[in-house]
Amino acid sequence: STSYSVYPDSDPDRIVVSQLSLVDLAGSERAKRTQNVGDRLAEAASINKSLMVLRQCIEKLRRNQRSTLHETVPYRDAKLTMLFKNYFEGAGKIRMIICANPKPSDFEENLDYNDSTSISNLKERCLALSQLTSSENRDIGAES
Repeated sequence: STSYSVYPDSDPDRIVVSQLSLVDLAGSERAKRTQNVGDRLAEAASINKSLMVLRQCIEKLRRNQRSTLHETVPYRDAKLTMLFKNYFEGAGKIRMIICANPKPSDFEENLDYNDSTSISNLKERCLALSQLTSSENRDIGAES
């Protein structure tokens, strides 16, 4: 997918004690692999910039939660991260689920995703694919 989906769960008529957002982020786009040109290349560059700013915001949030000195989280640097203003300004927690592509050609990108999960300091990483039989893994690779 090369788009973002944000689903906030809120009701303006009640007091919000917590907020849950389910977010489907666009994957990072490798220009060399996708061979995008023109508008598609510009769109991919914009997506990658937004993802980079998101990583910077999560890193600052992680550092702020571990320190008494609080740095400003740069969420204003991208439209995507502006959507998460409530998370970056408060004392909330962020959890991420990363879906990795099982194709061997995507190994390097999967490592980048793994770096993202370590930035957010997740305690558990689950790869459902590791629980599949080898024939199921082959079937999934053929579908991609």
